Amino acid sequence: MNKMKKLIIAVAVMLCFFNNSAFAYNKAKTITVINDIKKVEKPVEFVKTNLVLFKVNKSDLTAYSKSQLKNIADSYLDHKEKRAMAIEVIGHTDKTGSLKYNLDLSTERALAAANYLIDNGVDVNDLSINAVAYQNPSTGERNSLIERSAEITLKTF
Repeated sequence: MNKMKKLIIAVAVMLCFFNNSAFAYNKAKTITVINDIKKVEKPVEFVKTNLVLFKVNKSDLTAYSKSQLKNIADSYLDHKEKRAMAIEVIGHTDKTGSLKYNLDLSTERALAAANYLIDNGVDVNDLSINAVAYQNPSTGERNSLIERSAEITLKTF
């Protein structure tokens, strides 16, 4: 991933995270920040969650992680025409290192997964991205190997 694309997406993620804003991502892969959007909660019909694992201190996708993300993108594309879909990507880390380092690393992991999904046909408007470092462990154990992950949740409405 080129550094500019990563930076643009990271800035948009941070704007969304800190300003509670939404953003739009057009075909030219630029992001427009849209403020003051009210969320409308819809009833969820189906939820599928996957963990994409990473090596220690890395945000590079492994071949296995890519195959998992490809399956998620394919499932999204297979059902997109029939019902509304949303994908939530949450980057996690274990507790090794400082909070700042882990927030950056969890952001990189979430962006790596999200970019792979986008490159495989997922509409960015159906994605939400968050990075929590080790503050909100998916397993309840902050030092678990599974915490070096991106949590991908596919929802249908």
